[in-house]
Amino acid sequence: MLHDSLAKLRDLMARLFEEVAKVILNPGWPPGLFSTGSEWTSRIGGPMSSLSTKLSPDQLRIDNFWKGPAADAYAYAKILPAQQKALEAIKQATDVIDTNLTKAAWGIIALWLGIIAAFVAYLLELSLGLIQHMSDVDLPFTMGIAAAIGAVFPAVLSGTARRVSRRFSA
Repeated sequence: MLHDSLAKLRDLMARLFEEVAKVILNPGWPPGLFSTGSEWTSRIGGPMSSLSTKLSPDQLRIDNFWKGPAADAYAYAKILPAQQKALEAIKQATDVIDTNLTKAAWGIIALWLGIIAAFVAYLLELSLGLIQHMSDVDLPFTMGIAAAIGAVFPAVLSGTARRVSRRFSA
């Protein structure tokens, strides 16, 4: 029974380290996501938006130069609105891509802030345990330090989390 429990614990720890390794080996690059999102908007969405405004019977004046069914189709604006809507949809799609890449970048930043916060908390707890174990520091003193850290650290972390969450909703 103990042997099975220890084997299960070993397997869970191995799985944990595999998952942590995935995060560490592929940390993400928020500046690249910010840049790619703005490139989608400026290089594709912007030009499509400007083409959309130029795609109207008033702007093209094609009915002055040619005759027939094709000219009539454009002149009476049967085809132009559909093309104009398609260009506007491309602009909207690039805006959505930019927004989602920006949210993903802020998500990566929040993830790493959380990892750093957990690691700092772990180091603080470890150092307090070592101080208590290796010295003649009594338990009330160590508990006082732990209480002070416990009071300040969550406040700092929640302030950081609030700032990051505002970036998500912007």
